[in-house]
Parts: sequence; C-alpha cells; structure tokens
Amino acid sequence: GSAARPPEQLSWSEALGVHLDGVPLQKTWLFRRNRDRSDSVVGAALPREYTVSYIEAGNEDDPPLLLIHGFGASSFHWRSNVNALAQAGNRVFAIDLLGFGASDKPLLDYDSDLWVTQCASFLREVAACGLVKDGDGRTSVRRAVVAGNSIGGLTALALAASEPSLVRGIASLNGAGRFSPTPAERVQSQRRKGARGAPSPLTGFSTAWSGTVDTVGAALRKILLSGAFVLTKQPARIAQVLRQVYPVKPERADEDLIASIEWPARHPNAAEVFSRIVSRTSAKPLDDNQCIDVLLGKLDVPIALVWGEQDPWIRPQVADKMQAMCRQLGHPCERVSIKAGHCPQDEAPEEVNAAIADFCSRLPP
Repeated sequence: GSAARPPEQLSWSEALGVHLDGVPLQKTWLFRRNRDRSDSVVGAALPREYTVSYIEAGNEDDPPLLLIHGFGASSFHWRSNVNALAQAGNRVFAIDLLGFGASDKPLLDYDSDLWVTQCASFLREVAACGLVKDGDGRTSVRRAVVAGNSIGGLTALALAASEPSLVRGIASLNGAGRFSPTPAERVQSQRRKGARGAPSPLTGFSTAWSGTVDTVGAALRKILLSGAFVLTKQPARIAQVLRQVYPVKPERADEDLIASIEWPARHPNAAEVFSRIVSRTSAKPLDDNQCIDVLLGKLDVPIALVWGEQDPWIRPQVADKMQAMCRQLGHPCERVSIKAGHCPQDEAPEEVNAAIADFCSRLPP
C-alpha cells in the first residue's frame, strides 16, 4: 500500500528523539570550524568540532530548503512547516543554530558570522549544495532556498549575500537586523555613548536596569544577566512572552512549544551562552557590513518578505523599508502579508507554507 502521510505537526516528544515511523526525527552533524583568535577561555582549549542537531524531511532528489529559527527557539519552531513543505516538493532541513535547541552550546563569541559559517558548511556538507559533479564528470551548481525567522531571517540574508553559489532565494519571516545609521544618527550615537560610558548589554531589555548595569563591572553584569536568564527560562515567563508575540492565535503558544524552549535552557552552559549572545548583540558596535541595507546591496537572488503584520517587536515598517530599498536597487522582492505576530510560521502555518512553497516553485534552480 501507499506510505502513510507524515503528520502535519511534529510533537516535542518526537523531536527529542522518539522514533517516527522507525526514523529518528532529529539528526546530528559534526560542524568543523576553524577557531578564531577571539574564541578563547583562559586556561581552556576550545574544541573545533561541534555537534549540530537538525530535522530533515522530503525526497533526496527534491531541491533543498533550509529553515533557520529565531532567538531562543530551535528547529522545532518549524513543527507545522517541515512536513508540509516537504510534501510540496522540497528536501527540507530545519537546523538548530549553535547555542540553541539540541545543538552544542560552546562558550564562544556569538554573532551572525558564526551562524552564517555554520549554515554555509551545513549546506555544503549535508544538503550537498555548491558545485556538484555527476557520474559523467559534468559540473553543475546545486543551490538552496533559505527561509529564516527573526535572527534566522538576518542569517539567511547574510548567507545569501556572502555565499551566492549556495543560495537561489531567501524568505525573511520578520527578519531581525538594523539599517545603517544616517550621519546625524552616528553623531547622536557617539554623544550618547560619551555621556553614559560603555553601552549596556541589557539594551532593549529594561531601561531601568540599563542605567544600573552601566555603572557596574563585568562580574555584576553576568550576575544580572544570569538573573534575567533564570526568569526567562521559567515556563510561566516563556508563556507570557510567547503570548505577546502570538497576538492573533495565543493558543498556539501551547505546552509543547513552551517545553521546546525550556528544555535547552537546562544545559549547563545555557546561562553563559545567553549572557554572551545578549551582551554581544546589544553592546558590540554594529559592523556596517552586517546592516540590512548593505546586505541587500550585495544580494544577487530574489527575496520574499513573508511578514507577520502584527509583530510587536519587528514592525511592518522594517519590511516596508526593505521593499523600498529593493525597488531602488531594481532587485526582485515580493511581500506576503500574514495575519500574525513575530513568528508567522507557527502562528499561521498554512498561509506561510503556501507562500514559501509558491516562492520556491517559481525560482530558477
């Protein structure tokens, strides 16, 4: 008889390793990275190999589609997308970025360059993207569509800008990132920095805390961040935050999703990794090469903005500005508005699956 149709939505127990039709849902891949001199811990030698977890679905011969989650989430956040997009004719890979999900949580300096390198290596080694030789020795290029939510959207954009031989199109689902400051904004930023000293690692978390943290040393900063992490990983707090970013269907922030976010937080390195990511992304001066407008200027593939229009964190005006920039550049860009918040792929999966599947089907190989 015909094979059973895969479930529309994955369950967390399956994602943790319970077998689905005799096949482990989550797979692992060894990411070998050249160590940067900034990756150092006094008295400790850091490994150069990290175990990365991912979910895979679809036929091996179908074109690859890489899904990248957002901050604090994991591949499980694509629970209602993986099988649907595979059924639509894609070889789907949903990856856990380093520091998140079931992937390793090494004590590194975390930034978008790390995750771009990880995803580029994954596409080459697991999805077999890049230059490919057939049995007759003919060479062709195999490229993936990359879709990302939040920081995953920024990672997808940076990946496509830096590795055009690996990517044939990107879908940004409420992608994070900042635009290059205007000359006036740069002057204003320098004045603020001079007035208050070093920037706070808690910028964007709490204005009240920021003023306090600016006056204390690195050790106390870590203690305060650890306190924030303890609060953040509590199931009740996770549910509270998720309801804020699921404004249309708050019931989608269910126990399964909460468990998928709480479980990785039990890792012994989780608090330190949280501290490093928050500190680096909010306190480190932004590299102009990582600004959205600069990355769009380097982009050589079509982009789809699949946008949750009721996102309280990354407003629709960000997508408006990206669209306007693409028009100025003469770059192919399309917009699909979704009635959802910050995580449209999980709050409105049917609409997002249709948008991504349609986008993939119209791209050249």
